[in-house]
Amino acid sequence: MNDTHPASEPIEPKAPPPEPSAAETIDDLQDDAMQRISDDGRPPAKRTRAREWRWFIGGATLTAVALATWLIVAGVSGGIAFAGVLYGIGLLVLASPVCLIGFFRAREEREARVEAVEIRRASAVHR
Repeated sequence: MNDTHPASEPIEPKAPPPEPSAAETIDDLQDDAMQRISDDGRPPAKRTRAREWRWFIGGATLTAVALATWLIVAGVSGGIAFAGVLYGIGLLVLASPVCLIGFFRAREEREARVEAVEIRRASAVHR
């Protein structure tokens, strides 16, 4: 028999998985509350939201730089540039229903967060 065989060594028990942190627990509770409260249901993951915001900011920046470069190279007058700014403001006004939906979503998220914190505090008191 070979004494160096792994089966002859004692097996150490595995450590239990770590307890979720308070922030992780509150995030999970908030997601569950959002599923009940919101018409849209569970919010996207934070990683997904961060990635979407990065793409939006990068795309908006590239668009603004390209537009400014085109205006300078083409020698567009200030009046036409001003009209373009007014056109952009008009598009934002037309997009206001979408902005309002985002504001309502933020309010729902705040309400769900308050509910999650209250549940977490109540469970911590009972321990």
